[in-house]
Amino acid sequence: MARFLPSVMVSSVLNKLELSYPSIEKDLPKYINSGLMVLYKRQHDDNGWGWYENDETTPYMTAYILYGLIEADRILPETNINIKVDKGVIRRGTDSLISQLPEIEKDSEKVYALYVLSHTDKLKLEWLDEMFKKRDKLTAISKAMLLLAYEKMEVEDKAKTLYDMLMAEKIEENGYVHWGYAGEDFYWWQWEADELETTAYVLRVMAHRDLNNPLISKAIRWLIINRTGNYWRSTKASGKIIYAFSDYLSRTDEMNPNYLFTLKLNGKELKKLKVTKKNLLEGFSVITIKDEDIKSGINTIEIKKDGPGTLYYSATFTYFSDRGDISPEDSGFKVERRYYLLKKQVEDNKLIYVKSPLTGPVKSGDEILVELEVSGDKKYNYFLLEDYFPSGCEPIKDDKHYHIQGDDFYSGHYRYWYAGREFRDEMVGISLRNFRKEQYTFKYLLRAQIPGIFEVMPAKAYLMYYPALSGRTGNRELVINEAQ
Repeated sequence: MARFLPSVMVSSVLNKLELSYPSIEKDLPKYINSGLMVLYKRQHDDNGWGWYENDETTPYMTAYILYGLIEADRILPETNINIKVDKGVIRRGTDSLISQLPEIEKDSEKVYALYVLSHTDKLKLEWLDEMFKKRDKLTAISKAMLLLAYEKMEVEDKAKTLYDMLMAEKIEENGYVHWGYAGEDFYWWQWEADELETTAYVLRVMAHRDLNNPLISKAIRWLIINRTGNYWRSTKASGKIIYAFSDYLSRTDEMNPNYLFTLKLNGKELKKLKVTKKNLLEGFSVITIKDEDIKSGINTIEIKKDGPGTLYYSATFTYFSDRGDISPEDSGFKVERRYYLLKKQVEDNKLIYVKSPLTGPVKSGDEILVELEVSGDKKYNYFLLEDYFPSGCEPIKDDKHYHIQGDDFYSGHYRYWYAGREFRDEMVGISLRNFRKEQYTFKYLLRAQIPGIFEVMPAKAYLMYYPALSGRTGNRELVINEAQ
């Protein structure tokens, strides 16, 4: 999912806007094909999906993945990517989602499921009408999804009612406009209350229904200034927003600019570019201001546009400080990391390990138990813990048969209770579908290999789709000596 849905969205956007971006397009077939194989493999026996292969099926994840497959099936035949989506997987996934509808308790999840089903021929109008009766209690994002589903079913009167409600719920401040949720049913980090995704869906609605709405430019500007660098918080949020932009741009003439763009800093020209459709994507990469061009005190940036077309821009200030000790941080999660040295021992003709706190150097070949303790005070979904390996160590990926004395996890039989654990080149990522207001302890093994003095980066816990809710350990040092 990490690359499949963004790749499909990129294909859709480039196709919809009749653009070419060779440096990106060359890798799309690889990402789409590998993503499809993963999704096929992770389809459960009940034909639905969960967050990972071995966790429970959920309506939201079933709908989320099904939408991606449906979009890929619709888009790929219109491109030069020679990949076909297995329609049997889509058919079975659709039937699974329909079978889950009666069990969905949250109105927002049911509306999302119906929105996805509106892209099939299986949606029934009475299902939409059931949610329409609850429209006063729906969040703005659910109203937008329900509206788009009604448009698919060509039911204009109820779509207009929802549109009028959305326009009345706008949040307008300082020349910008966005949509969100201020009730008590959802926390800010849940998608039902997310201002970025909600504004993206309402932008799509306005693009479909009212291209001359003056709120459109205000919403686009709000989305642009709320980026995190050159993306929006996560691939999920970024994808929704880019989709909304493409819906709007495909219905306007903004993709055919013909203007001269000039950027000056303190009177010095840094960039001058004739912007046309031909260079619209390649021409606007990040413009980095050099240190020597910045002066102490007030600096003046001048942006000038001559000619027809719309110019969108944003600015980001990035700085680095000299490294010192990194302190632990709790912005929703408290994270503690402990290292234990493992010593081999034979008991009753069986090899076991005895652990002791690691307080000094280790030797090449030594094995280390890493223990990560995470606690939080609320219930969360889609939790991710990342821990960087010391550069002189390698993870022990096959640790199923390790028996560590007095350790519940490594007790002679493997306890794989979290959603997933992935070893990457530089770190381990451990995920949990549901984090339930308690303390969790995650463990894995390392083997010291290369002698040296190594800096160990902090371990970080965060919500995958809302990384601002996070926590980390401090840094530490690990010394590895030559084996005697």
